[in-house]
Amino acid sequence: MTSCLLPSMGSVLYNSLMKKSTCCLLAWSTLVFALMGACPDSEAVPGFVKVEWSEKGGETWTVQGLADREANRPMTKDTVFAICSNTKPVTSVLVLTLVEEGKLDLDDPVSKYFPEYAEIKFKGQPPKSPITLRQLVTHLSGLQYSASRPGRNADMIPYREAVEFAVEKGLRKEPGESYQYCGLGFQVMGAVIEKVTGRKVSELMKERIFDPLEMKDTTFYPDAAMLARTAIPYHYPPKGGAPLRYEFTNRWTAPLDNPARTALLSGGLFSTVGDYLKFSQMLVRKGVGLNGKRILSEKMFDDYLFKRQTPPGDKANSSFDIGFNKDHTGGGKGGLFATMAQWNWSDKSCVVTFRAKSPYAPKGVKSDLDASGFDGKKTTFVISETKVAEGRASCLVSNNEDRHGTGVVKLLVNGKVSAKKRVALQIGESKRIDFPCTVLPTDKVEFKVGTQSAREKGNTK
Repeated sequence: MTSCLLPSMGSVLYNSLMKKSTCCLLAWSTLVFALMGACPDSEAVPGFVKVEWSEKGGETWTVQGLADREANRPMTKDTVFAICSNTKPVTSVLVLTLVEEGKLDLDDPVSKYFPEYAEIKFKGQPPKSPITLRQLVTHLSGLQYSASRPGRNADMIPYREAVEFAVEKGLRKEPGESYQYCGLGFQVMGAVIEKVTGRKVSELMKERIFDPLEMKDTTFYPDAAMLARTAIPYHYPPKGGAPLRYEFTNRWTAPLDNPARTALLSGGLFSTVGDYLKFSQMLVRKGVGLNGKRILSEKMFDDYLFKRQTPPGDKANSSFDIGFNKDHTGGGKGGLFATMAQWNWSDKSCVVTFRAKSPYAPKGVKSDLDASGFDGKKTTFVISETKVAEGRASCLVSNNEDRHGTGVVKLLVNGKVSAKKRVALQIGESKRIDFPCTVLPTDKVEFKVGTQSAREKGNTK
């Protein structure tokens, strides 16, 4: 059994036990194992750091497990995490600071800043409407999911080249018509910001957000000292077995503190739970950090962060507005390596939970994609572009969320399941699913998609 080496776990879990009676048995058993110096589920559960905060109740921390299994290094409050898509809310706040100053207008077309965008095509034809800045940060731009070049990671593709890539590859959707999760839009926004300000985005973010909020452990460029306390994102094979170490160099280019790397505004930040708590407190306090420093005005929150920015009736289940998913009471955002933040506007509270878990296996290792998402949540797929003709029925299935997923697509004829197929989609991926199908003109044909049940796992093709 792997040693946890968590000297403070006893007091942390005891406090949790006293506060949450519904978890008494679990908390007590975990406490006993922690005091013995061992974790009962160390091979099956990623280590994590979590903080719950409210303006009325203060903060409660939970720290559990290992940040580096090979080094037997425990998680601590100041463990650093690669927060991936939890970068997007930070980028969006930076954008809104420029909107507030009048330097950007989200209704501007991108072609105002880069004229070549007037030539961008959808299926070989000009789109019905131009791409706007608002669509870049709300996943409605229709752009490809990300920029990619042979032999180069995304962090070695400059913003200006990302702009050119988008024009070269064209659109996958009409701008503004449907939600398609898209990291490329944030990189194009980076090009816009640098053109307007004449400054590096990473410097602006530090100056406008990190320094005022005293976020000293948040950066695109972690140095050796930060990396020494960074949590390794392990891959947990869905079929069981020992966790597999996933190296950051699988996604980013070493050395990570090289300022020549592109600051990935869609998912390149490294941070701690404590730092992200400061950012989260600013969000739920309508622009003011707990230290009294104001980042955005209340009007910007009312006009942009509390007000839906995406058109009603789009096919996504969630309203991904500027920077994160939200509803009338709060919002949240997750990252690829199982980081998550949740915010509640109504009672000024937030929860930040960072885990060390990769959905991908290391390079050279074959493993099924881990599609469990965050906290066991399943990904909801979107079905579109349905067609029934010439003895076949087909539909386009898209993963528009920020986690990978696995589901079962079902073909229903007159309300009864006629056929079904399993589909696994990565972030932003779409696949066309075809079924042999003989139907009458009067038959009602439907497509549905749901999570895969234990029974279906052995019976789908």
